Amino acid sequence: MGRAARLQRIEEMLLASGNGLTIQEIATSLDVHRTTIWRDITDLSMELPIQESGNRYRIARDEYISNIKLNQGESLMLYLALRRLMRSQVHLPPLMAQALEKLSLALRHPSAKQLAESILVLQAGQPTDRERQKIWEVLVQGWVERIVVRIQYQEVQRTVIEELDIQPYQFEPAVLSNNLYLIGKVGPSGFLRTFNIDHILKATLTTARFTRPEQAVIESMLRHLWGIQSGQGLTQVRLRFQDPDVIDRIQRTVWLPSQRMDENADGSIDLVVEVADVFELVPWIRGWGPDCEVLEPIELQAQIHDVQANHGGLTMTTKEQKALSFSDEFYTSLDEVFDGERIKVCLQCSSCSGICPFGYIMEYHPRKMIAALRAGVFDAVMEDETVWMCVSCYACTQVCPANIPITAALMTRTKEELLLAGNVPSELQEALENSQRYGNPLGESPRKRADWTNEIKPEIPILAKAKEPVDVLWFVGDYPSYHPRTITSTKAFAKILQALDISFGILGPEEQSDGDSQRLAGEKGLFEVLAENNGKAFAKYEFKQIVTTDPHAYNAFLNEYPKLGITYPVQHYTQFLADRLEQLKPMLKKKVEATITFHDPCYLGRVNEVYDPPRALLEAIPGVELVEMTHSRENSLCCGGGGGGMWLDGFQWEKAHARLSEWRVREAVSASGADQYVMHPPIPEKKKGKKDTEARSNGKVGILAVACPYEAPRFEDAVKMIEEASKLVVRDIAELLVESMGI
Repeated sequence: MGRAARLQRIEEMLLASGNGLTIQEIATSLDVHRTTIWRDITDLSMELPIQESGNRYRIARDEYISNIKLNQGESLMLYLALRRLMRSQVHLPPLMAQALEKLSLALRHPSAKQLAESILVLQAGQPTDRERQKIWEVLVQGWVERIVVRIQYQEVQRTVIEELDIQPYQFEPAVLSNNLYLIGKVGPSGFLRTFNIDHILKATLTTARFTRPEQAVIESMLRHLWGIQSGQGLTQVRLRFQDPDVIDRIQRTVWLPSQRMDENADGSIDLVVEVADVFELVPWIRGWGPDCEVLEPIELQAQIHDVQANHGGLTMTTKEQKALSFSDEFYTSLDEVFDGERIKVCLQCSSCSGICPFGYIMEYHPRKMIAALRAGVFDAVMEDETVWMCVSCYACTQVCPANIPITAALMTRTKEELLLAGNVPSELQEALENSQRYGNPLGESPRKRADWTNEIKPEIPILAKAKEPVDVLWFVGDYPSYHPRTITSTKAFAKILQALDISFGILGPEEQSDGDSQRLAGEKGLFEVLAENNGKAFAKYEFKQIVTTDPHAYNAFLNEYPKLGITYPVQHYTQFLADRLEQLKPMLKKKVEATITFHDPCYLGRVNEVYDPPRALLEAIPGVELVEMTHSRENSLCCGGGGGGMWLDGFQWEKAHARLSEWRVREAVSASGADQYVMHPPIPEKKKGKKDTEARSNGKVGILAVACPYEAPRFEDAVKMIEEASKLVVRDIAELLVESMGI
């Protein structure tokens, strides 16, 4: 156990112990010397309220304030949650800004810097309101110290200003809007009431105190968030829904405590609620688009008509709907994608935008795109280029509670339309043109596709020359065929196939890009052309299955090519080798003394749920200690290369000044302990000398293992940019196997 972990554990033990612990008890529990614990207690006392009673130590709970310690991955998740909160606020309350600034100090680089910059940007766009800040301070002081507060309050669309003495019980955000509410007990009558804090014009402390009843817990008070227990009437709102999918979503959710459902003879339902302020429902109603019809009250219908007149194209209101052009057609086109119609049941929960690695940069992140689509203003999305920040990592699809295919349907279709509109970054356009002209995005000659085989003995069979059946058609792919760094991994896999005596062959010059990344970048037509060309090449030869080192090609052959009638058994190379692990294990004779952490490729793991075969191969290598990063398996962070990201580095850096690959490398450093060891990356065979084959460190090295051809070059570039990652080694699993095999 490291010192940081030990200090954390001591803090937890002292908190959990009511009577305190002795130095000896702590030392015995943690299996360290008493002197070490004594030094640790002394150091902790500088930060924590540790009390000594005789020979026992404890933490004074009434003085204890949690000291948050977060790693880079946890910092990123908290950063995204705070970004979502900030995005939802029309303006940032001063106390909230202060809290965010303090929380940013608890985050690790780069999340801390990004959050601090985000707060500054948000504050810069909002004038300082000293009176509003004072109101917040008074309300909070009254709430904390249980002091009655006198407020001046003006209801929306009313001229009368009320002066009330209230007992502040609870602060709560609204369910269906961005407003913040104070729930309090009003004056002598003693009824509960909700107050929109933005409508409190003045607040002062009185000299009266109050006792907050213990039974007034949050759950009971939330029943009154949208109205008042007594003293003021509520307004009934009736909304009609007719789409079966939307009805199912409406019926499965408690939207407001006062709601009831009325089923109609035609299969539609009416959602009936009672609220104090009907206009608070407008944003929520708009979010449902044309699927929500306002029946009553009349003033809410009028408000919706006013929005329609001022903004145009909005159809989420009443029977008098304006025709939609592009938005309507786009909405309909999503039905062509499997489960695409589920976009209608989006709750606008923002889980997709919160998990999106670049969601904080995108003007139209997934949730906002769906809202724009429902509102009939999707044309605005077509004018925004930050949609290209999407790397098709499927994280949004993974977390969507409504199981909406956000990546496959919304994001990919949007990119298709952006391409048609000519709104495409130049570097991506070049890669797509190369794919069309040369059959690969790198712009390399097809005749050079098999040049990597020239120095390998025995010779790699090219099917057009070999002219004989094989068991395995190895689909090599673009980067494994052309990129200098990835070719090292390609040669390693070739050696493994030969060592296992596998009957295999490659297409060589006949092979073209699998097209999956181009498809996810919006080039559906180009994908179909590339798939058709590969399908024709496949049909020429006799083989039992396809094996590929590229998760993107694996995904294409498994899920997309069959839609075009091109169907063959396919495995990723880690699956293929894991199936032959018993044959492979006796060949793994050389120890690889390393602490290895594995990066799950998005299209191997999250999309196709292949998690165990890569780990089984790594664990089979003698000397390897396999550890997991904070984000692994289905929660793995993206390297940034998918969905066209390989060809958008310049564009994304210009927008975000951050690279996803660098975030991932920082996690790998933390998990593998690579900051403690020195090891060099793989060296091409021709440049390898005697010293390079010897161990480069006295202990275990820290290695980031990969299984996708996009990742080795991306992560090695990231390593060069991160000082603390300078000792991290990036290796493909095939390279590690070859090293252990000694071939």
